[in-house]
Amino acid sequence: MTWYKTGTVAVTAGSNAVIGSGTSFIANSRVGDAFRGPDGEWYEVTNIASDTALSIAPNYQGTTLAAGGYSLAPMQGYVKDSADALRAATQVIASGVADMQEQVTAATEAAATAVQAEAVAVAKADIATAAADLSTQNKESTSQDATSAVQAAASAQAAAESAEEAEMATRGKAASGANSDITSLSGLTTALSVAQGGTGGTDQASARTGLGFGTAATAKLTTSATDTTAGRALKVGDFGVGSTTIPTLSDLNVFPGTGHYKFWSSAANNPAATFGTVQVAMYDATNWTQLVISTNSPGVVFTRSSVNGSIQPWVRQYIETVTNANGTAVKYPDGTMICYMTQTTVFTANQGYGSLFASAAAGFDYPATFIYPPAVTPSGASFAVATGWATFEGFTSTTFTGPMRWISIANGAQGRIGYIAVGRWK
Repeated sequence: MTWYKTGTVAVTAGSNAVIGSGTSFIANSRVGDAFRGPDGEWYEVTNIASDTALSIAPNYQGTTLAAGGYSLAPMQGYVKDSADALRAATQVIASGVADMQEQVTAATEAAATAVQAEAVAVAKADIATAAADLSTQNKESTSQDATSAVQAAASAQAAAESAEEAEMATRGKAASGANSDITSLSGLTTALSVAQGGTGGTDQASARTGLGFGTAATAKLTTSATDTTAGRALKVGDFGVGSTTIPTLSDLNVFPGTGHYKFWSSAANNPAATFGTVQVAMYDATNWTQLVISTNSPGVVFTRSSVNGSIQPWVRQYIETVTNANGTAVKYPDGTMICYMTQTTVFTANQGYGSLFASAAAGFDYPATFIYPPAVTPSGASFAVATGWATFEGFTSTTFTGPMRWISIANGAQGRIGYIAVGRWK
């Protein structure tokens, strides 16, 4: 049988894979055949995956080549060809009566065709000549030998056909060890384990269990930043968590749940017409707390709560200081307010005040309004060398201190009058 050389092959240095182009490997080669590569070296065919793919051993020793010439040579022999040649030879021997020389020549030619070797042909010719000389005495024996040869050839052909059928049955099947040409698997009845590269399950639920997935693997995502549907999986930004923007509330009494929100000064029920952010923490539907941090008034903080559905007033949680021409007012979160001021005007004690001297009376407006008349303490500082002090007389209101004087034992003593008023702003 001639060597198969049709098409070209692609080979890679150090690889056992041979990829054909225009080839028919399945019909023209067998495992065990010899493969002569583009590098001129010989290799053994170890697997035939398809008409265009086979494996060799050892791995390709030459340089990588995309399209090179090759040869496939049968190394195990082909039983059918040998059987045909043997049948032709025995027929010549069995019929050798008429022209023995002609029969010898025919037998010699048949033997030469079968083995392609002159030495074998001569040997078979000698055997045929000797058999012809004895053909008369041993014709029956020769006929029996021919029959046996034919039977042997038939058995050989059957064996060859069985081998061909076995090869056809395994053609395209994966070989043991590493395989790089498997494109699909079908008919598996046992799931591949995780260690084998599978999921360990035959359906979605068992696959998730095998891979160690929890319930979040089947949870649906929220549909909006304020979606409160039970069982939904949160996204970045939901309820203001982990995002650069947060949901907006138009009414601070109405919110979807615990979270971070923003609001504008137009939002209903906001504290002091401010705008900023509000953090909501819910104990349940009717009990919750809110913390507002103003963005238009830095440092301004308010809190409030709902107790069993009763929403409490906003409470300012910072110390506010107000300073104007009337002095300074300090407002505390608990409602306490302290106002104070010392006049720059110099008062002179030059009016008789019993055994003392007093200045003209003067009153002062508070820098902020009290909700009730505060407790007022006069204060002052001497301006000249004579000692004096401030005194308070009359009444006070929520906006005004009432009359105050500079008092001294010395006529003409001067000083500045001030005060400290303590009360409540809320």
